[in-house]
Amino acid sequence: MDDSPLIAKLKALVGNDPVFLGKARVISTGGIPMPLDALLAEIDDTVLERTLVFDIDGLTLRAAVAGRRLRGVLDVTDQPVNGFIGQVLSQDDPDMRHRISALLADLCNNAEQITVKSLPAENFGDPSDAGISAAALTQDTREMDPPSSSPMGQFLAAIGTDVTAFLYVVKGEIVRSKGDTTAVDLAWCHQSDPLRNSQKAIFPQDKDPTLTCLAPALRDGQAIAIARIGDEIGVLSYPSDGFGHILAAWHETTR
Repeated sequence: MDDSPLIAKLKALVGNDPVFLGKARVISTGGIPMPLDALLAEIDDTVLERTLVFDIDGLTLRAAVAGRRLRGVLDVTDQPVNGFIGQVLSQDDPDMRHRISALLADLCNNAEQITVKSLPAENFGDPSDAGISAAALTQDTREMDPPSSSPMGQFLAAIGTDVTAFLYVVKGEIVRSKGDTTAVDLAWCHQSDPLRNSQKAIFPQDKDPTLTCLAPALRDGQAIAIARIGDEIGVLSYPSDGFGHILAAWHETTR
């Protein structure tokens, strides 16, 4: 039937108009979509056994992928074959999972362009070795400490022990999270845009950066604040009596 989910998905795929460089398909350029999200989405879209070859700003990452899981990183440009590189990955090993997530996040950090080629699978491990799901890798990378390469990343890293939860949003996409984000999710979805519009109405010159506390405090003694620097946003919850440390870190970051 024309309105079946399969037909709808096929139409969406056809309408994406992929861009190719030679035989490689461009999956992220200029940070859109987020480089790490684009790479993990390719893993999540791969069901059959394949070797995915990613070019990340000239660096090559070859990965064994099947069943929407990363079975192993075959090799990475200029990276020695040790630890987990060249090894079969296991989702049951938290340390291995966190280390591979950290590697992918580091490789994709600030990447300007990523391309991918899907090649036949190479002999690697045992077909029964499931690897690590793309969903688990996505969750791991979101729970990492935010990268400190940007002012917002530096701010969130500085207040890591002072907050109970945060969302780190870049260009409208959540790239990191910490703790129980139920309250900050609601603030992000329902209060961030109205707050921004109100600030623009009051300050037509678009004051930036801004750190705004939302009142009243939550029932459990937590408070919510929204920080904005350029196209990066931090939505955070913290003990209502602990704003002093957060404000000090904010002034240190934005002075």
